[in-house]
Amino acid sequence: MRRVTGKGDSVWQAALAIASSRNAGAIVLWHDSEEGRPVTQASTLQLEQDEVILYQGHPDRRVLWVWLVTRCLPAGAIGAFMVFWCYGFIAGFMAASARSSGGNMPFSRGAMWAACAAPLFAVAAFVYNVYTRRTYRYLITSCRSVFCGGIIVYYTQSIPHEMTTSFEVTQSIVERAAGLSTLRILFAGLSTPRKTEIEFKGLRDATRPAEVLAKVRLSATADKR
Repeated sequence: MRRVTGKGDSVWQAALAIASSRNAGAIVLWHDSEEGRPVTQASTLQLEQDEVILYQGHPDRRVLWVWLVTRCLPAGAIGAFMVFWCYGFIAGFMAASARSSGGNMPFSRGAMWAACAAPLFAVAAFVYNVYTRRTYRYLITSCRSVFCGGIIVYYTQSIPHEMTTSFEVTQSIVERAAGLSTLRILFAGLSTPRKTEIEFKGLRDATRPAEVLAKVRLSATADKR
């Protein structure tokens, strides 16, 4: 495997220089561009003829704090609501029997069960996201943008650069507090007129892959001319 490292235009020139020497069907081992060390997970990608890796990365650890607010806490709230709703649904059938026997079914018990369930759902969601982060991989080559990841369903989303319509770097309030950002790559849908997207979430410096993607698109445009 050959990988391009460095900064600025030197990286771009070196990548284009070795493009013609790369063999078709090469196997690429993922490397973490954010931390500068090999990734322990054995993720691979089949390269095409003359395809060169220009950027590789995965979410920073601080994205877990972002997901704690945006995913785990909402998961806890939804779980608590489901427990409360189920308790109320069951209690509704049992209330008539309780009243006929002189008893009652206080719904305060449902609130108690919901309060106990909320942290359990939140913790479960946090653990799930810890392992989900480890599966996320981002890649930009001379031919396409690639996202890989997932636990229940592991999938690879690969979009050729000629299909890319635009891209943007975004920061939510929580991401800004954590010092992270997201690169959103928009592309035209294959079967629908609406636009779809690939997201590189939890990046410490999303401008790096954005600059690489911009140069790829400019190079592709120049080649067409």
